[in-house]
Amino acid sequence: MRPIVTLLILLAAATTANAQAIEPGDKVLPIPGESFKLDGHDAFVIAPKSATKGTPWVLYAPTLKNLPGKEEAWMIQRFLNAGVAIAGIDVGESYGSPTGTKLYSQLHQHLTAERGFANKP
Repeated sequence: MRPIVTLLILLAAATTANAQAIEPGDKVLPIPGESFKLDGHDAFVIAPKSATKGTPWVLYAPTLKNLPGKEEAWMIQRFLNAGVAIAGIDVGESYGSPTGTKLYSQLHQHLTAERGFANKP
């Protein structure tokens, strides 16, 4: 029995170590959603009320300091009405850099593994 308990404790510790703590972000969104930090970068999700496992989503990029802006609320609302979530992360002017690619991959992992969004944006 002791080896099983030890194994369960180790598995729980590994799972906890792999999960990222999500803290509130600073991004102001034009439509209610969630702003959070992912690896120290501002990220956001605006999900439809009907969001369930496999929810389709679009990647909003670039997600610079003041984006998305209030001028885009009409577009975001149309996505939400169609049952599509919108998500983004501020990677700066990355132009496909390794750092930007890593952050986009982390956002994808978070959205698909933690929130159950569709695997393909």
